[in-house]
Amino acid sequence: MVSSQIENPIFLELFNEYQSIIDEYEAILSSLDSDDFSRISEMGLVTKRASLWVDKWEKEIKKANLSHKEKIEIIDEYEKIFKKYIK
Repeated sequence: MVSSQIENPIFLELFNEYQSIIDEYEAILSSLDSDDFSRISEMGLVTKRASLWVDKWEKEIKKANLSHKEKIEIIDEYEKIFKKYIK
């Protein structure tokens, strides 16, 4: 789960799901050898989950009436996740 300051439960849940998808994708990538393509099908499934997540995110962000504070919280969460994977 994401350690977050996000108070909106819908967006907190979405960020936790997002983090899970990224963690799973990263685990698959880090376990691949240059000659091992056995987990490629798993990557396809994770990519599909990510695509469905984007659709859900877009739907929720469009219907949300976010305060300035909530927008900042969301930006901060993306920044935390970005920094975690950009080494």
